[in-house]
Amino acid sequence: MTAQATQGVADGGQARVATLGIDHVVVVVRDLTAAVARYAAVLGPPSGVEGGVDVGYRRALFELGSSGQRIELCQPLDADEPGGQSQASRSFRRRLETLGEGVHNVALLVADVPAARAAAERAGTTVIASRHSESFFLHPRDMSGALLQLLAADSADRSG
Repeated sequence: MTAQATQGVADGGQARVATLGIDHVVVVVRDLTAAVARYAAVLGPPSGVEGGVDVGYRRALFELGSSGQRIELCQPLDADEPGGQSQASRSFRRRLETLGEGVHNVALLVADVPAARAAAERAGTTVIASRHSESFFLHPRDMSGALLQLLAADSADRSG
């Protein structure tokens, strides 16, 4: 069956979000350099280290084989740095302050972002806007404590 065909099977025909798989997992860290060294010892070198003022954080990407899936380590910019007041940077700092280092969100791929958003809203889930039109988030209070990002499979920027 196609994703659209299976979308309503388990819920009696009510439209649900049809996911295509996991794209990436964001892990928030206090010290990106130290975290990269720890992850590289296990997973090999990162495929890239980037970020800054334009996104509000620094990140390192670890590709997981040839699956296209990855782990993204993110260190927020300090509040007084340029870019440090971005939504992502504030969210990452809040995570570090309240829970410490760890998983911030899991990004799931969808074929149709507007349809996925509409299905999530129909289900009564709180939707959080993203800085990208190609994605949105589902509030952790509605998702058993997990922050889920729903991201267009064909997005040019499949992270963040």
